[in-house]
Amino acid sequence: MLFRSLRYFLSENSTFMLALGTYAQPPLYKEFGNTNKSYSTVKARKSRQLTLGFEHQFKENLNLKIEGYYKNLRDLIPYDVFDVRTFYSGVNDARGYVYGLEAHIKGDFVPNMVSWISYTYLVAREKIYNQEEWFPRPSDQRHTLSAMLQDKMERFPGSRLHIRFLFGSGYPYTNQWLRIGKNGERIVTTGKRNHYRIRFYKRFDIGFTQNFKLFNSYSITLQEEILNLFDEYNILGNSWIDGVKIEHGLSKRTYNISINIGF
Repeated sequence: MLFRSLRYFLSENSTFMLALGTYAQPPLYKEFGNTNKSYSTVKARKSRQLTLGFEHQFKENLNLKIEGYYKNLRDLIPYDVFDVRTFYSGVNDARGYVYGLEAHIKGDFVPNMVSWISYTYLVAREKIYNQEEWFPRPSDQRHTLSAMLQDKMERFPGSRLHIRFLFGSGYPYTNQWLRIGKNGERIVTTGKRNHYRIRFYKRFDIGFTQNFKLFNSYSITLQEEILNLFDEYNILGNSWIDGVKIEHGLSKRTYNISINIGF
Protein backbone atom coordinates (compact mmCIF):
# COMPACT_ATOMS: atom_id res chain seq x y z
CA MET A 1 0.00 0.00 0.00
CA LEU A 2 1.28 3.48 -0.91
CA PHE A 3 -0.30 6.37 0.91
CA ARG A 4 0.35 10.11 1.09
CA SER A 5 -1.54 12.60 3.23
CA LEU A 6 -1.45 16.34 3.80
CA ARG A 7 -2.97 18.27 6.69
CA TYR A 8 -3.42 22.01 6.50
CA PHE A 9 -4.52 24.08 9.50
CA LEU A 10 -6.98 26.67 8.20
CA SER A 11 -7.28 28.26 11.62
CA GLU A 12 -6.79 27.43 15.27
CA ASN A 13 -9.99 25.34 15.25
CA SER A 14 -10.22 24.13 11.62
CA THR A 15 -8.17 21.57 9.70
CA PHE A 16 -8.23 20.49 6.04
CA MET A 17 -6.96 17.05 5.01
CA LEU A 18 -6.04 15.60 1.61
CA ALA A 19 -4.99 11.98 1.14
CA LEU A 20 -4.01 9.98 -1.95
CA GLY A 21 -3.20 6.30 -2.04
CA THR A 22 -2.98 3.04 -3.92
CA TYR A 23 -3.86 -0.26 -2.35
CA ALA A 24 -3.58 -3.94 -3.28
CA GLN A 25 -4.98 -6.86 -1.32
CA PRO A 26 -4.14 -10.48 -2.15
CA PRO A 27 -7.24 -12.67 -2.50
CA LEU A 28 -8.56 -14.48 0.53
CA TYR A 29 -9.08 -18.23 0.45
CA LYS A 30 -12.84 -17.94 -0.17
CA GLU A 31 -12.28 -15.58 -3.08
CA PHE A 32 -10.75 -18.36 -5.17
CA GLY A 33 -14.26 -19.81 -5.42
CA ASN A 34 -14.82 -23.26 -6.86
CA THR A 35 -13.02 -22.67 -10.15
CA ASN A 36 -10.38 -25.38 -9.58
CA LYS A 37 -7.89 -23.03 -11.23
CA SER A 38 -4.32 -22.51 -10.19
CA TYR A 39 -3.94 -19.96 -7.42
CA SER A 40 -1.52 -18.01 -9.62
CA THR A 41 -4.37 -17.09 -12.00
CA VAL A 42 -6.20 -14.99 -9.37
CA LYS A 43 -4.66 -11.55 -8.93
CA ALA A 44 -4.78 -9.11 -6.04
CA ARG A 45 -7.58 -6.57 -6.01
CA LYS A 46 -6.34 -3.01 -6.53
CA SER A 47 -7.63 0.47 -5.85
CA ARG A 48 -6.63 4.10 -6.23
CA GLN A 49 -8.30 6.44 -3.79
CA LEU A 50 -8.69 10.11 -2.95
CA THR A 51 -9.99 11.50 0.35
CA LEU A 52 -10.80 15.09 1.27
CA GLY A 53 -11.59 15.96 4.86
CA PHE A 54 -12.53 18.91 7.02
CA GLU A 55 -12.56 19.07 10.81
CA HIS A 56 -13.76 21.92 13.01
CA GLN A 57 -13.69 22.29 16.79
CA PHE A 58 -16.64 24.53 17.69
CA LYS A 59 -15.73 24.54 21.36
CA GLU A 60 -13.78 22.38 23.75
CA ASN A 61 -16.27 19.50 23.72
CA LEU A 62 -17.97 19.83 20.32
CA ASN A 63 -16.29 18.52 17.16
CA LEU A 64 -17.42 18.19 13.51
CA LYS A 65 -15.73 15.95 10.91
CA ILE A 66 -16.67 15.72 7.22
CA GLU A 67 -14.95 13.47 4.68
CA GLY A 68 -15.56 12.86 1.01
CA TYR A 69 -13.86 10.03 -0.87
CA TYR A 70 -13.54 8.34 -4.24
CA LYS A 71 -12.07 4.90 -5.01
CA ASN A 72 -11.28 3.43 -8.41
CA LEU A 73 -11.32 -0.38 -8.21
CA ARG A 74 -9.60 -2.86 -10.55
CA ASP A 75 -9.23 -6.62 -10.81
CA LEU A 76 -12.31 -7.16 -8.66
CA ILE A 77 -13.60 -10.62 -7.83
CA PRO A 78 -17.42 -10.31 -8.06
CA TYR A 79 -19.46 -11.86 -5.28
CA ASP A 80 -23.08 -12.43 -4.36
CA VAL A 81 -24.70 -12.58 -0.93
CA PHE A 82 -27.40 -15.12 -0.12
CA ASP A 83 -28.67 -14.87 3.44
CA VAL A 84 -25.39 -14.61 5.44
CA ARG A 85 -23.31 -16.56 2.93
CA THR A 86 -20.98 -14.95 0.40
CA PHE A 87 -20.18 -16.62 -2.91
CA TYR A 88 -17.20 -15.43 -4.98
CA SER A 89 -16.71 -15.93 -8.72
CA GLY A 90 -13.03 -16.81 -8.29
CA VAL A 91 -12.06 -14.68 -11.32
CA ASN A 92 -10.76 -11.08 -11.61
CA ASP A 93 -13.39 -10.16 -14.17
CA ALA A 94 -14.77 -6.83 -12.91
CA ARG A 95 -13.87 -3.23 -12.22
CA GLY A 96 -15.72 -0.67 -10.18
CA TYR A 97 -15.80 2.53 -8.20
CA VAL A 98 -16.95 3.80 -4.82
CA TYR A 99 -17.65 7.36 -3.74
CA GLY A 100 -19.36 8.87 -0.77
CA LEU A 101 -19.55 11.35 2.06
CA GLU A 102 -19.32 10.94 5.83
CA ALA A 103 -20.29 13.52 8.46
CA HIS A 104 -19.84 13.04 12.20
CA ILE A 105 -20.56 15.45 15.03
CA LYS A 106 -19.56 14.56 18.57
CA GLY A 107 -19.72 16.51 21.79
CA ASP A 108 -21.04 17.11 25.26
CA PHE A 109 -24.51 18.43 24.46
CA VAL A 110 -25.12 17.74 28.16
CA PRO A 111 -22.07 18.48 30.39
CA ASN A 112 -19.86 15.39 30.85
CA MET A 113 -22.19 13.28 28.68
CA VAL A 114 -20.70 12.44 25.26
CA SER A 115 -23.23 12.19 22.42
CA TRP A 116 -22.84 11.90 18.65
CA ILE A 117 -24.70 11.98 15.35
CA SER A 118 -23.31 10.37 12.17
CA TYR A 119 -24.47 10.27 8.54
CA THR A 120 -22.97 8.38 5.57
CA TYR A 121 -23.81 8.51 1.87
CA LEU A 122 -22.24 5.79 -0.30
CA VAL A 123 -22.40 4.63 -3.92
CA ALA A 124 -20.60 1.41 -4.94
CA ARG A 125 -20.87 0.04 -8.48
CA GLU A 126 -19.10 -2.54 -10.59
CA LYS A 127 -18.96 -3.66 -14.21
CA ILE A 128 -18.27 -7.24 -15.22
CA TYR A 129 -16.01 -7.29 -18.27
CA ASN A 130 -18.29 -9.30 -20.57
CA GLN A 131 -21.32 -7.11 -19.77
CA GLU A 132 -22.12 -3.52 -20.73
CA GLU A 133 -24.15 -2.42 -17.71
CA TRP A 134 -22.91 -1.13 -14.38
CA PHE A 135 -24.47 -2.87 -11.38
CA PRO A 136 -24.63 -1.92 -7.69
CA ARG A 137 -22.12 -3.82 -5.57
CA PRO A 138 -23.60 -5.87 -2.71
CA SER A 139 -22.14 -3.28 -0.30
CA ASP A 140 -24.02 -0.39 -1.96
CA GLN A 141 -25.95 0.96 1.05
CA ARG A 142 -26.79 4.53 0.06
CA HIS A 143 -27.82 6.14 3.35
CA THR A 144 -26.85 5.40 6.93
CA LEU A 145 -27.87 7.55 9.88
CA SER A 146 -27.05 6.84 13.51
CA ALA A 147 -27.22 8.85 16.70
CA MET A 148 -26.58 8.33 20.39
CA LEU A 149 -27.72 10.93 22.92
CA GLN A 150 -27.21 10.91 26.69
CA ASP A 151 -28.75 12.86 29.54
CA LYS A 152 -28.52 12.97 33.32
CA MET A 153 -31.27 12.21 35.81
CA GLU A 154 -30.88 14.82 38.53
CA ARG A 155 -33.02 12.91 41.04
CA PHE A 156 -30.68 9.91 40.80
CA PRO A 157 -27.01 10.97 41.23
CA GLY A 158 -24.60 8.85 39.20
CA SER A 159 -27.25 7.83 36.68
CA ARG A 160 -27.70 8.57 33.01
CA LEU A 161 -30.26 7.83 30.32
CA HIS A 162 -29.30 7.19 26.70
CA ILE A 163 -31.18 6.72 23.45
CA ARG A 164 -29.73 5.32 20.22
CA PHE A 165 -31.22 5.50 16.73
CA LEU A 166 -30.03 3.50 13.70
CA PHE A 167 -31.29 3.79 10.13
CA GLY A 168 -29.90 2.23 6.97
CA SER A 169 -31.28 2.07 3.45
CA GLY A 170 -31.55 -1.42 2.00
CA TYR A 171 -28.74 -3.46 0.47
CA PRO A 172 -29.16 -4.62 -3.16
CA TYR A 173 -29.90 -8.22 -4.08
CA THR A 174 -30.67 -10.29 -7.16
CA ASN A 175 -34.26 -11.52 -7.20
CA GLN A 176 -35.61 -14.85 -8.41
CA TRP A 177 -39.09 -15.91 -9.52
CA LEU A 178 -40.77 -19.27 -9.76
CA ARG A 179 -43.26 -20.15 -12.48
CA ILE A 180 -44.85 -23.39 -13.55
CA GLY A 181 -44.35 -24.46 -17.17
CA LYS A 182 -46.91 -25.98 -19.51
CA ASN A 183 -46.01 -29.49 -18.43
CA GLY A 184 -46.04 -28.64 -14.73
CA GLU A 185 -42.28 -28.19 -14.45
CA ARG A 186 -40.89 -25.63 -12.02
CA ILE A 187 -38.93 -22.90 -13.82
CA VAL A 188 -36.74 -20.49 -11.86
CA THR A 189 -35.95 -17.13 -13.47
CA THR A 190 -33.17 -14.87 -12.19
CA GLY A 191 -33.65 -11.11 -12.45
CA LYS A 192 -31.20 -8.32 -13.17
CA ARG A 193 -28.10 -8.42 -10.97
CA ASN A 194 -28.55 -6.49 -7.68
CA HIS A 195 -31.56 -4.64 -9.09
CA TYR A 196 -33.78 -4.95 -6.00
CA ARG A 197 -33.19 -3.78 -2.45
CA ILE A 198 -33.95 -5.09 1.00
CA ARG A 199 -36.29 -2.86 3.00
CA PHE A 200 -34.89 -0.11 5.21
CA TYR A 201 -33.27 -1.00 8.53
CA LYS A 202 -34.68 0.92 11.51
CA ARG A 203 -33.95 0.51 15.21
CA PHE A 204 -34.48 2.62 18.31
CA ASP A 205 -32.84 1.67 21.62
CA ILE A 206 -33.20 3.13 25.08
CA GLY A 207 -31.10 2.44 28.16
CA PHE A 208 -30.49 3.43 31.76
CA THR A 209 -27.16 3.29 33.61
CA GLN A 210 -26.64 3.67 37.35
CA ASN A 211 -23.27 3.90 39.14
CA PHE A 212 -22.99 3.44 42.89
CA LYS A 213 -20.65 2.24 45.63
CA LEU A 214 -21.06 -0.88 47.75
CA PHE A 215 -19.43 -0.99 51.21
CA ASN A 216 -17.30 1.97 50.05
CA SER A 217 -15.03 -0.59 48.35
CA TYR A 218 -16.77 -1.85 45.23
CA SER A 219 -17.78 0.23 42.23
CA ILE A 220 -20.92 -1.17 40.62
CA THR A 221 -22.42 -0.20 37.27
CA LEU A 222 -25.91 -1.44 36.49
CA GLN A 223 -27.13 -1.08 32.90
CA GLU A 224 -30.57 -1.86 31.53
CA GLU A 225 -31.39 -1.61 27.84
CA ILE A 226 -34.34 -2.22 25.57
CA LEU A 227 -33.05 -2.87 22.05
CA ASN A 228 -35.41 -2.27 19.13
CA LEU A 229 -37.93 -0.60 21.43
CA PHE A 230 -40.63 -0.24 18.74
CA ASP A 231 -40.25 -3.87 17.63
CA GLU A 232 -39.33 -3.05 14.02
CA TYR A 233 -39.11 -5.97 11.59
CA ASN A 234 -35.63 -5.81 10.04
CA ILE A 235 -34.23 -8.19 7.43
CA LEU A 236 -30.76 -9.70 7.52
CA GLY A 237 -30.97 -11.12 4.00
CA ASN A 238 -32.83 -13.35 1.57
CA SER A 239 -32.42 -16.89 0.38
CA TRP A 240 -34.30 -18.88 -2.24
CA ILE A 241 -35.60 -22.43 -2.36
CA ASP A 242 -36.65 -23.40 -5.89
CA GLY A 243 -37.27 -19.73 -6.71
CA VAL A 244 -39.30 -18.97 -3.58
CA LYS A 245 -37.87 -16.08 -1.57
CA ILE A 246 -37.39 -16.56 2.16
CA GLU A 247 -36.68 -13.50 4.29
CA HIS A 248 -34.40 -13.89 7.31
CA GLY A 249 -35.32 -11.41 10.01
CA LEU A 250 -33.15 -9.95 12.73
CA SER A 251 -33.96 -9.88 16.43
CA LYS A 252 -37.16 -8.18 17.48
CA ARG A 253 -37.52 -6.31 20.78
CA THR A 254 -34.78 -7.48 23.15
CA TYR A 255 -34.12 -6.76 26.83
CA ASN A 256 -30.56 -6.59 28.10
CA ILE A 257 -29.28 -6.25 31.69
CA SER A 258 -25.63 -6.12 32.67
CA ILE A 259 -23.76 -5.60 35.96
CA ASN A 260 -20.10 -4.59 36.19
CA ILE A 261 -18.27 -4.74 39.51
CA GLY A 262 -14.95 -2.97 40.02
CA PHE A 263 -12.69 -4.02 42.87
